[in-house]
This record gives sequence, C-alpha cells and structure tokens, in this order.
Amino acid sequence: MNDNLPSTESFHGLIRQLRDAEGPLADPDFDPAKLVGKIRDKVDGIKFVLDKMEGTILGLKAFVAPILTAIETIENNKQRLEAYVLHSMEAEHETVLPGHTYKVRIAFNPPHVEIRKPMPEDFATYYGYVKQKISYQWDKKRIKSDILSGVLGDSFPGILVRQSKPEFKPNLPIDLEKKPRQKKVGHEQRAIPSTSANERRTDSSE
Repeated sequence: MNDNLPSTESFHGLIRQLRDAEGPLADPDFDPAKLVGKIRDKVDGIKFVLDKMEGTILGLKAFVAPILTAIETIENNKQRLEAYVLHSMEAEHETVLPGHTYKVRIAFNPPHVEIRKPMPEDFATYYGYVKQKISYQWDKKRIKSDILSGVLGDSFPGILVRQSKPEFKPNLPIDLEKKPRQKKVGHEQRAIPSTSANERRTDSSE
C-alpha cells in the first residue's frame, strides 16, 4: 500500500466542497487556500478543479463568441447609419433636420490630419515636419547568456526571472517507469544491457 497516494475521502471531500459552493470559480474573491486548505492528499481533487476551470473557460468563450461578434456588427452598422445620415444631409445641403422629439444637425468637429507613416528620407525632404525619435532596446538574449555565465554581476540592473507552475501528470506503474532503453537495429528493437565498469576494462584489455 503506497502511503503517498491521495486518500479517496480527501478527494471526494474536495469535490463535494466545490459542488456545494455556488459558482466559486467566477467569484472575484476566490480564495484557493479556503477552498483547498493543505494540499497534501488532495492532488487529484485539485486537478479536478483545474480541469473544471479550464472547461468552464472554454465553454464561456464559446458562449460569448457570437455575442462579441454581434456587438462588433452592431457597432459597425451604427457607424454606417450615422455616415448615411451625414451623407444624406450634405447631399441635400441641410444643416438641421427637425423631428417630433429630436432634431439632428451636422456637428463640425475640429479638423485632423491624415497622413502616411513617415519614411527616413522624409526627415530631410520635409525638414521640420517630421519628428525624429531615437529608440533604445535591451539585447535580452545576450543579457540572459551573460548573466548565466557570470559576466554580468549584481550591479547590472536586470535579473533572470524564472516562472514556474504546477504540472500534473498521470502516475505510471513502476514497471513502465523503469523500462530498459530500446535501440533500433534494422527493423527490430532490442534492449541494451547495462555494462559494469569492470566488464568494460576486461574487454578493453583483451
């Protein structure tokens, strides 16, 4: 009996706690410590919760996708309707049109400039109309290499940041975990027996 395996009681207890709570996954005050407590003997239950979260995320994304598309379509159609009203009033030389409850008039906003993105040669051709900006960027690839090799010390303003997260993998039977390595020989595979240091010395002396 492996004492490291999670107990069935703790696993089902965590699942019951999740199901009894009304929608804790979307709670802005979600507290993992309050839901789980000590994580020992609850690995399977935690994996169940994470899978449920992932499934909920995918389900909500699929649910809201057509809604977001409808919002974008309505926003575009609203702009098209406003453009049509403006075009119609300008074509009829109307600045104000009355209605029973509202009236519509053309609002003249301050003018703005539309122009293409400047090219390097525009700085000389249109001198005074193109602002020149100097951009500096860190060479993060070289910085990472030099920090790892010790070239850059503590006085350097940058540091290496390692991001970690828990990784869940299914437990494998012991016989599968210690399966011998296989080497391809033609179309067949055969196990490579281990050779001790004494055997290797004996072979080389012969």
